Amino acid sequence: MAGTPYSKCPNGVILNCDQGVRATLYTPGDLNSQVYACFDKAKAAGITNPRTYAAVGLLYCSINSAVAGSYVVTYLVNGDSGVSVSVTTTRTVMVLSVCLAGQQQCPDGTCQDCECIVWYTPIVD
Repeated sequence: MAGTPYSKCPNGVILNCDQGVRATLYTPGDLNSQVYACFDKAKAAGITNPRTYAAVGLLYCSINSAVAGSYVVTYLVNGDSGVSVSVTTTRTVMVLSVCLAGQQQCPDGTCQDCECIVWYTPIVD
């Protein structure tokens, strides 16, 4: 909901928070300490040594919980400790406005008093 912070889930909680990712190898051990959230955004902002998801959660993701809309969280696993792997995956987070009585929730997260207008962009080949 708009205005509610969206952050990393505390232990044992799975609703209304980011459940994160788990990175494992076929061999014993894991890569969880090498997972980054929104690494690309951190680098673009001039952060030369971004910290891992375990350390800062979604700090670099620019999710504004006061503004309805969709936000993309990109997770990067960078196996730089003898494991040659770099894998990314994404999750889309929807921030929904709190609708008043009589309003309807639109697909973009906003509220409307009448039918939602959805704009489609035609695909031209």
